[in-house]
Amino acid sequence: MFTGIVQRKGTVLGLTGTRQERALALGPQGEWSLPVRLGDSIAVNGVCLTVSRLDSGVRLEFDVSNETLDRTNLGQLKTGNRVNLEASMSAESLFGGHLVVGHVDGLATLMNVTEVMRSRWMEFKVASSLAPFLAEKGSLALDGVSLTINKVRDEEDGVWVSVNVIPHTLEMTTLGQLVCGDGVNVEVDLVARYLERARQVEQTYASTNSHHSLTGNDTL
Repeated sequence: MFTGIVQRKGTVLGLTGTRQERALALGPQGEWSLPVRLGDSIAVNGVCLTVSRLDSGVRLEFDVSNETLDRTNLGQLKTGNRVNLEASMSAESLFGGHLVVGHVDGLATLMNVTEVMRSRWMEFKVASSLAPFLAEKGSLALDGVSLTINKVRDEEDGVWVSVNVIPHTLEMTTLGQLVCGDGVNVEVDLVARYLERARQVEQTYASTNSHHSLTGNDTL
Protein backbone atom coordinates (compact mmCIF):
# COMPACT_ATOMS: atom_id res chain seq x y z
CA MET A 1 0.00 0.00 0.00
CA PHE A 2 1.22 3.49 -0.88
CA THR A 3 0.10 7.10 -0.39
CA GLY A 4 0.95 8.68 -3.73
CA ILE A 5 3.59 10.95 -2.20
CA VAL A 6 6.71 10.36 -4.30
CA GLN A 7 9.85 10.14 -2.15
CA ARG A 8 12.51 10.11 -4.83
CA LYS A 9 13.06 10.12 -8.55
CA GLY A 10 15.07 7.26 -10.01
CA THR A 11 17.03 6.78 -13.22
CA VAL A 12 16.62 3.72 -15.43
CA LEU A 13 19.97 1.92 -15.62
CA GLY A 14 18.75 -0.87 -17.88
CA LEU A 15 15.90 -3.12 -18.97
CA THR A 16 17.07 -6.59 -19.91
CA GLY A 17 15.68 -10.11 -20.33
CA THR A 18 13.12 -11.97 -22.43
CA ARG A 19 9.73 -10.76 -23.62
CA GLN A 20 8.01 -12.85 -20.94
CA GLU A 21 9.95 -11.28 -18.07
CA ARG A 22 12.48 -8.51 -17.86
CA ALA A 23 14.74 -7.10 -15.19
CA LEU A 24 14.40 -3.36 -14.56
CA ALA A 25 17.43 -1.74 -12.93
CA LEU A 26 17.07 1.66 -11.28
CA GLY A 27 19.39 4.07 -9.56
CA PRO A 28 17.63 6.32 -7.02
CA GLN A 29 18.50 9.98 -7.52
CA GLY A 30 20.27 11.16 -4.38
CA GLU A 31 20.33 9.25 -1.09
CA TRP A 32 17.38 6.89 -0.56
CA SER A 33 15.82 8.00 2.72
CA LEU A 34 14.55 4.57 3.80
CA PRO A 35 16.29 1.19 4.19
CA VAL A 36 15.54 -1.14 1.28
CA ARG A 37 15.58 -4.93 1.64
CA LEU A 38 15.10 -7.81 -0.74
CA GLY A 39 11.39 -8.50 -1.14
CA ASP A 40 10.30 -4.95 -0.31
CA SER A 41 7.56 -3.35 -2.38
CA ILE A 42 8.32 -0.11 -4.18
CA ALA A 43 6.02 1.84 -6.48
CA VAL A 44 7.77 2.66 -9.76
CA ASN A 45 5.69 5.19 -11.70
CA GLY A 46 2.79 3.96 -9.58
CA VAL A 47 3.36 0.26 -10.35
CA CYS A 48 3.91 -1.96 -7.31
CA LEU A 49 7.12 -3.95 -7.89
CA THR A 50 9.16 -6.25 -5.64
CA VAL A 51 12.87 -5.63 -5.09
CA SER A 52 14.58 -8.77 -6.42
CA ARG A 53 18.20 -7.59 -6.28
CA LEU A 54 19.93 -4.59 -4.78
CA ASP A 55 23.32 -3.01 -4.29
CA SER A 56 23.39 -0.98 -1.07
CA GLY A 57 20.41 1.06 -2.20
CA VAL A 58 22.45 2.48 -5.08
CA ARG A 59 21.06 0.02 -7.62
CA LEU A 60 17.62 -1.56 -7.32
CA GLU A 61 16.42 -4.35 -9.60
CA PHE A 62 12.90 -5.63 -10.20
CA ASP A 63 11.52 -8.52 -12.23
CA VAL A 64 8.73 -7.18 -14.44
CA SER A 65 6.25 -9.47 -16.21
CA ASN A 66 5.18 -9.03 -19.81
CA GLU A 67 1.64 -8.26 -18.60
CA THR A 68 2.93 -5.30 -16.60
CA LEU A 69 5.10 -4.09 -19.47
CA ASP A 70 2.13 -4.19 -21.85
CA ARG A 71 -0.41 -2.52 -19.56
CA THR A 72 1.78 0.26 -18.11
CA ASN A 73 4.35 2.73 -19.36
CA LEU A 74 7.19 0.67 -17.86
CA GLY A 75 7.45 -1.14 -21.18
CA GLN A 76 8.33 2.15 -22.86
CA LEU A 77 11.21 2.99 -20.53
CA LYS A 78 14.70 3.47 -21.90
CA THR A 79 18.07 3.82 -20.21
CA GLY A 80 18.37 7.28 -18.71
CA ASN A 81 14.63 7.86 -18.28
CA ARG A 82 13.44 9.16 -14.91
CA VAL A 83 10.75 7.43 -12.84
CA ASN A 84 8.86 8.17 -9.62
CA LEU A 85 9.69 6.03 -6.58
CA GLU A 86 7.78 5.46 -3.35
CA ALA A 87 8.43 2.82 -0.69
CA SER A 88 5.39 1.02 0.72
CA MET A 89 3.84 2.67 3.75
CA SER A 90 4.31 1.42 7.30
CA ALA A 91 2.32 1.91 10.50
CA GLU A 92 4.49 4.96 11.26
CA SER A 93 4.20 6.52 7.80
CA LEU A 94 2.59 9.90 7.28
CA PHE A 95 -0.56 9.52 5.20
CA GLY A 96 -0.30 12.62 3.03
CA GLY A 97 -2.04 11.54 -0.19
CA HIS A 98 -4.67 8.84 -0.64
CA LEU A 99 -4.72 5.04 -0.68
CA VAL A 100 -2.75 3.80 -3.69
CA VAL A 101 -2.29 0.05 -4.18
CA GLY A 102 0.02 0.10 -7.19
CA HIS A 103 -2.37 -1.75 -9.50
CA VAL A 104 -2.57 0.38 -12.63
CA ASP A 105 -5.98 0.63 -14.34
CA GLY A 106 -4.70 1.93 -17.65
CA LEU A 107 -2.85 4.73 -19.40
CA ALA A 108 -3.76 8.39 -19.79
CA THR A 109 -2.47 10.75 -22.46
CA LEU A 110 -1.44 14.32 -21.69
CA MET A 111 -3.48 16.53 -24.03
CA ASN A 112 -3.01 20.11 -22.83
CA VAL A 113 -0.71 22.03 -20.49
CA THR A 114 -1.38 25.58 -19.27
CA GLU A 115 1.01 27.57 -17.08
CA VAL A 116 -0.86 29.12 -14.15
CA MET A 117 1.55 31.29 -12.15
CA ARG A 118 4.19 28.73 -11.11
CA SER A 119 1.81 25.77 -11.29
CA ARG A 120 0.63 23.81 -14.32
CA TRP A 121 -2.92 22.96 -15.29
CA MET A 122 -2.72 19.58 -17.01
CA GLU A 123 -5.48 17.90 -18.97
CA PHE A 124 -5.35 14.14 -19.58
CA LYS A 125 -7.50 11.87 -21.70
CA VAL A 126 -8.49 8.63 -19.96
CA ALA A 127 -10.35 5.59 -21.31
CA SER A 128 -14.14 5.97 -21.04
CA SER A 129 -14.30 2.66 -19.13
CA LEU A 130 -12.85 4.49 -16.12
CA ALA A 131 -15.51 7.23 -16.17
CA PRO A 132 -17.53 5.79 -13.22
CA PHE A 133 -14.49 6.16 -10.95
CA LEU A 134 -13.63 9.78 -11.80
CA ALA A 135 -15.30 12.74 -10.10
CA GLU A 136 -14.47 16.37 -9.41
CA LYS A 137 -12.53 16.75 -6.14
CA GLY A 138 -11.92 13.01 -6.12
CA SER A 139 -8.47 11.43 -6.00
CA LEU A 140 -6.40 10.01 -8.84
CA ALA A 141 -2.86 8.63 -9.10
CA LEU A 142 -0.88 9.55 -12.22
CA ASP A 143 2.50 7.81 -12.51
CA GLY A 144 2.18 7.17 -8.77
CA VAL A 145 1.49 10.80 -7.84
CA SER A 146 -1.60 11.48 -5.72
CA LEU A 147 -3.60 14.32 -7.30
CA THR A 148 -6.98 15.97 -6.84
CA ILE A 149 -9.27 16.01 -9.86
CA ASN A 150 -10.31 19.59 -10.61
CA LYS A 151 -12.53 18.94 -13.59
CA VAL A 152 -14.02 15.98 -15.49
CA ARG A 153 -15.39 16.18 -19.01
CA ASP A 154 -17.01 13.21 -20.75
CA GLU A 155 -16.32 13.12 -24.49
CA GLU A 156 -16.88 10.56 -27.24
CA ASP A 157 -13.17 9.73 -27.37
CA GLY A 158 -12.78 9.29 -23.61
CA VAL A 159 -12.87 11.14 -20.30
CA TRP A 160 -10.89 14.36 -20.05
CA VAL A 161 -9.52 14.95 -16.56
CA SER A 162 -7.88 18.17 -15.39
CA VAL A 163 -5.47 18.49 -12.46
CA ASN A 164 -3.45 21.37 -11.06
CA VAL A 165 0.16 20.44 -10.32
CA ILE A 166 1.94 22.71 -7.84
CA PRO A 167 5.65 23.70 -8.18
CA HIS A 168 6.82 21.31 -5.44
CA THR A 169 5.22 18.33 -7.20
CA LEU A 170 6.63 19.43 -10.55
CA GLU A 171 10.12 19.48 -9.03
CA MET A 172 9.92 16.29 -6.95
CA THR A 173 8.27 14.08 -9.59
CA THR A 174 8.50 13.37 -13.30
CA LEU A 175 5.26 15.25 -14.00
CA GLY A 176 7.29 18.39 -14.62
CA GLN A 177 9.02 16.69 -17.57
CA LEU A 178 5.85 15.66 -19.39
CA VAL A 179 4.95 17.03 -22.81
CA CYS A 180 1.71 16.67 -24.75
CA GLY A 181 1.32 13.17 -26.12
CA ASP A 182 3.13 11.47 -23.24
CA GLY A 183 1.40 8.54 -21.54
CA VAL A 184 1.14 8.12 -17.78
CA ASN A 185 -0.08 5.28 -15.58
CA VAL A 186 -3.53 5.77 -14.08
CA GLU A 187 -4.89 4.26 -10.89
CA VAL A 188 -8.39 5.27 -9.86
CA ASP A 189 -9.38 5.78 -6.25
CA LEU A 190 -9.70 2.49 -4.37
CA VAL A 191 -12.87 3.56 -2.56
CA ALA A 192 -14.51 4.56 -5.86
CA ARG A 193 -13.57 1.19 -7.32
CA TYR A 194 -15.29 -0.74 -4.51
CA LEU A 195 -18.35 1.51 -4.54
CA GLU A 196 -18.82 0.93 -8.27
CA ARG A 197 -18.43 -2.83 -7.76
CA ALA A 198 -21.03 -2.76 -4.96
CA ARG A 199 -23.42 -0.89 -7.25
CA GLN A 200 -22.94 -3.47 -10.02
CA VAL A 201 -23.56 -6.37 -7.64
CA GLU A 202 -26.68 -4.70 -6.23
CA GLN A 203 -28.07 -4.20 -9.73
CA THR A 204 -27.30 -7.79 -10.71
CA TYR A 205 -29.06 -9.31 -7.71
CA ALA A 206 -31.97 -6.88 -7.96
CA SER A 207 -32.47 -7.94 -11.58
CA THR A 208 -32.21 -11.64 -10.67
CA ASN A 209 -34.72 -11.34 -7.82
CA SER A 210 -37.12 -9.42 -10.06
CA HIS A 211 -36.88 -12.17 -12.70
CA HIS A 212 -37.60 -14.86 -10.12
CA SER A 213 -40.67 -12.96 -8.91
CA LEU A 214 -42.03 -12.60 -12.43
CA THR A 215 -41.52 -16.29 -13.27
CA GLY A 216 -42.89 -17.54 -9.95
CA ASN A 217 -39.62 -19.17 -8.94
CA ASP A 218 -39.51 -17.69 -5.45
CA THR A 219 -38.82 -20.24 -2.75
CA LEU A 220 -41.50 -20.33 -0.06
